[in-house]
Amino acid sequence: MARYEHARGKDYCLFDTVMIAESQDYDRIKESLLTIREKVAQVYGELLEEKEAGVLNAMILGDRSSLPREIKGLYQRSGVAHALSISGLHIGIIGWGLYGFLKRFRLNRYIRSAVSIMVMLLYCVMTGSSLSAMRAFIMFGLGLYADLCRRTYDMLSAMALSMMILLTAQPMKIFEAGFWLSYGAVTGAALLYPYVEKLFGSGGKLRSSLLFSASLSFFTAPICAYFFFQIPVYGIFLNLLIIPMLGPLILAAMLTALSGLVCLKLALAPAMVCKAILFCLERGCVLCEKLPGGNFVTGKPAVLRIVLFYAGLALFIVLTRKVKHIHLKRLLNILAAAGLIGILCVRLETELQLTMLSVGQGQCIFIRSPDSAACLYDCGSTSEKNIGEYRVEPFLKASGISVIDCCIVSHTDEDHISGFLELFENTEGDALKIRSLIMPDIGNPDDSYKKLVKEAGERGAAVYKVSAGDTFHLGEIYVRCLNPERGACFEDKNTYSCVLELRYKDFSALLTGDVQDEGEEAAIKKLAGRYNVLQAAHHGSKYSTPVEFLEIVQPELVIISAGKNNRYGHPHEETLERLKAYTDRVYVTKDTGEIDIKTDGKTVKLSTYSSAVP
Repeated sequence: MARYEHARGKDYCLFDTVMIAESQDYDRIKESLLTIREKVAQVYGELLEEKEAGVLNAMILGDRSSLPREIKGLYQRSGVAHALSISGLHIGIIGWGLYGFLKRFRLNRYIRSAVSIMVMLLYCVMTGSSLSAMRAFIMFGLGLYADLCRRTYDMLSAMALSMMILLTAQPMKIFEAGFWLSYGAVTGAALLYPYVEKLFGSGGKLRSSLLFSASLSFFTAPICAYFFFQIPVYGIFLNLLIIPMLGPLILAAMLTALSGLVCLKLALAPAMVCKAILFCLERGCVLCEKLPGGNFVTGKPAVLRIVLFYAGLALFIVLTRKVKHIHLKRLLNILAAAGLIGILCVRLETELQLTMLSVGQGQCIFIRSPDSAACLYDCGSTSEKNIGEYRVEPFLKASGISVIDCCIVSHTDEDHISGFLELFENTEGDALKIRSLIMPDIGNPDDSYKKLVKEAGERGAAVYKVSAGDTFHLGEIYVRCLNPERGACFEDKNTYSCVLELRYKDFSALLTGDVQDEGEEAAIKKLAGRYNVLQAAHHGSKYSTPVEFLEIVQPELVIISAGKNNRYGHPHEETLERLKAYTDRVYVTKDTGEIDIKTDGKTVKLSTYSSAVP
């Protein structure tokens, strides 16, 4: 978060502030621009519906605060989120349009250029000076300068100079997704598109648009995979609809704003044009989302893979220049493109992965077998909201997971199931597919238990129940249930926690949920000796994981999920002391962040978010 805010020029985050004095000095230009921005937003709000006004506020004013969450997600999943950003298209239409308009008055070209530059600079400041807007503004200024000097305009030179200027002013911008997407798109347009157009032939406006869209999508695919862990498959075709409509939409939106500031009635006609275009854009996104395979989950590729992608692309273009037969050349290029995408996407997993995510005061453990079967053991938190959307789903997609083979619930306390409910309720186009839900087999299920089963059924997931003695396989991993007893009734949810033993070759792990009291006693009777990994029960509470339990388990390392400054004092000092009597390798998420364990069945490797551990 600190790096993210640094990239936006923010150095501090203030909490619980109190205003003790107010200065009478302020920037009159910025204050005036803010007033105009607020009045234009008011015009959009009065003439259009909330979601339509939100889109125009983002697209024209650079303000996404009123953009509905579902619309933002829809555009992102469809691969047309660039339509919501102020970019080269906006600057080109408004800047060059103004320059051409002033030419009608036969003004000196130096005056025209000065006025155009000043207006566009004020526009960029008014809309928040986003990276893409400033990049486009600098390149627009260089275009005007080239025209004044009667020199040719070179896109790559202008792009390189704008990059140097922006990074000199704010070096941390280099860590932003927007930086790489903005410059990646320009580079693709300047370098890859001319090659692709020459290879396949322009053959009309539609074909040229398709080739242009495909070139940009392909060139920016590694960037999308690195930052968003997926590639929008139909974005190439949807952009054929979006890009031609953005020009008229921007002009109509600007006309709505200008006329609306004078008289709202004058703005009705252009507002209706905006409404019609936005409707078409939204319908196009919804249609693409309904098609199968709309988003291809790639996982987060290593930087080396991205370097190999671009190096391979450059090398192949150079080598195929010597191929004379055009059909053979096209076939080779298509095969090469498929191979380069394979470099990004193919993941050869040969180890068991067990990861305890950092979800605050709660628990979520991800398990992936060597043959890529994926499982979640618990998923919930009481201290963090929306962990499904903001922690679990991004982690799974970064790991290349689009299908969860099973979700296992230890018990139905909120800090163990809130994320599951969120995942089951999410039916958006890029939602994770969940094949099954495994619940502890008890005789007195509560409302939370029933709700979870109902949500899973409605989502199309098979529901299974397990009890002590049951066994099943998660890919190559052998799983045995040690608690609860089949059909037993419990007053305390923690007592019936589903305790699981995982085994893969010589590796073993014990997952205990929040088990305590008679549940812990019952599990002790079925323990099968020493374990490499122990998930300490009940977040390391004072009365969990007793000495008699540890005497049998003899763990090599212990992992605990607990939130910072939690009101329960988890993990308790007494529990930590008991654990450290058996192993000095005790890791708590509130201190280390995510805990990642990988094994080939013999050697165990552990790393944490904060540092690598031998």
